[in-house]
Amino acid sequence: MSKIVFLDFEVANKNPASICQIGMYVYDNGKKIKISQKIKPWPFKFDDHRSELHKITADVVANSPTFKNFWKQITKFFNGTYLICAHSAWHDMRYLQRAIWKFHIHGVKFNYICSQETIKLLLPKDIKLKMGLKSLAEGLNLEFKNHDGFEDAKMIYQIIKKLFYSVEVFEILCKRNNYNYKSF
Repeated sequence: MSKIVFLDFEVANKNPASICQIGMYVYDNGKKIKISQKIKPWPFKFDDHRSELHKITADVVANSPTFKNFWKQITKFFNGTYLICAHSAWHDMRYLQRAIWKFHIHGVKFNYICSQETIKLLLPKDIKLKMGLKSLAEGLNLEFKNHDGFEDAKMIYQIIKKLFYSVEVFEILCKRNNYNYKSF
């Protein structure tokens, strides 16, 4: 059975450690767990452009936990038991790496995959889809609220389910095609 966390972060400013929302759609052996948390970012400064995209402002997160405080609630998903799946994973892994460094968090070790790279690798070559999350959702006729951490994470799951019928089939295809998971 499968244990995968579909993950997305929103950031408040150009600093990669400025996570202001964590969205997780956890698939745990058929059980689905929804996690969406606004985060008080570091530094506590919002770019107008980013706030316009994700609608998260200083007022919205004023009473939210910091990344370090919320991490205690989700650390079990980042200890190697779950595979982490993010779209354009290099962005999300960079954000996570910087936040972990900033808050001196230790013992984080897991495997991850980039859904964008993996979908491109696994789809038959005659299927032509644009690989951005919004473009994939539109191409597959899936309704989608872009730039919300949880909605983005859930959309990764829905795209994989629509293209490959189940998370388990997706995992089997990854293994058959020798797709190497990356280590964090």
